[in-house]
Amino acid sequence: MTVDATIPTSSTLGADLPSILRETRSEVNLLWSAIAAVGGGATYQTIAISAGATEIALSGAGLLHTLVTSATVAVAIEQLTGGTEGQYVVIKAVTSNITLKYDATKLDLGGDQDYLMTAKDFIILLNEGGDLDSSEDGIWIEVMRSYRA
Repeated sequence: MTVDATIPTSSTLGADLPSILRETRSEVNLLWSAIAAVGGGATYQTIAISAGATEIALSGAGLLHTLVTSATVAVAIEQLTGGTEGQYVVIKAVTSNITLKYDATKLDLGGDQDYLMTAKDFIILLNEGGDLDSSEDGIWIEVMRSYRA
């Protein structure tokens, strides 16, 4: 059912307004339920990456996930886990010790090269093929990154 955008009109009787409001609220609630069912909204995660770590596990199912990362030693991240098809992740580096490793089957980065992130760099990735129900991580494809000369 869709909400009729033509009502109320200037000639709608006051007695009709309560039913119009109930109908509209019902449709809005259905919309919010549908958004929640597909993991709608945004999630945020801060992570200190440990020495020797090669993957980052996402802890949010939102369509947009912001990941703020730091590492006290150099780390090479080979994959992100816990993603779902169509999900975007924004990775922001707080430190300069994080390298994202290019791999066409896990982290498909622009230029087919690794990305050494420096402090305040960010990259946006899109998940293709991820499925939380089957534990399939999918491929994270670069959409955009910051650039400072």
